[in-house]
Amino acid sequence: MPDRLGWLDAPRASLALWDTWARFAAAARADGLDRLVVCGMGGSSLAPHVLATSFGARACTVLDSTDPGAVLDCERANDPARTLYLISSKSGTTVETLSAYRYFAARAPAQHFAAVTDPGTPLERLASERGFRGCFPHPVDVGGRYAALTVVGMLPAALLGLDGWVSALRPRRARAATSWRCSCRPASRRWDCGSNSSWRRAREKAARASCRCRDRRAARTWS
Repeated sequence: MPDRLGWLDAPRASLALWDTWARFAAAARADGLDRLVVCGMGGSSLAPHVLATSFGARACTVLDSTDPGAVLDCERANDPARTLYLISSKSGTTVETLSAYRYFAARAPAQHFAAVTDPGTPLERLASERGFRGCFPHPVDVGGRYAALTVVGMLPAALLGLDGWVSALRPRRARAATSWRCSCRPASRRWDCGSNSSWRRAREKAARASCRCRDRRAARTWS
């Protein structure tokens, strides 16, 4: 079974990549792309939707439906000449997301598109062949519904100019770094799983199975 606990490292990894995403966003805005449409389903759309709603980002539309009315409303609200379309699919094969891409690809040039997907997917190949403005790798070890603090949520945050929100994450991530240690550490350094011993054993078993510090015996943290 592949490792699916990459979300534990997501805050650290995303903060390290933030400047890259911010530069991409700044270049898009400099080219006149001041509107954002995120096309995705499930985990690929939830975080962008929460961010856009929470921060009142009227320049962002999240399209997670194939309903003709929803698609038409999205098109009418976002001038293709000013819009960056972010096509987000971990598998790179999500039918609804690719259908949205095909619809908007008939109305906007390839440089108005960017993709988020796992490496080696059909969507990654499509982005390369069509000449998308960018294609960003989705972490392989993070499931779609755990991806809010990966590129899935953080790239839209950069495109929406939410630098202040990301800055606020830094001290929180530093505090979180002290709250969890891998199960190869002494019991006093492990995270508190509560009083339920079965729950504790299950969580520690999962941590041991995915622990990346077994060889060097160092604490695995978010820092």
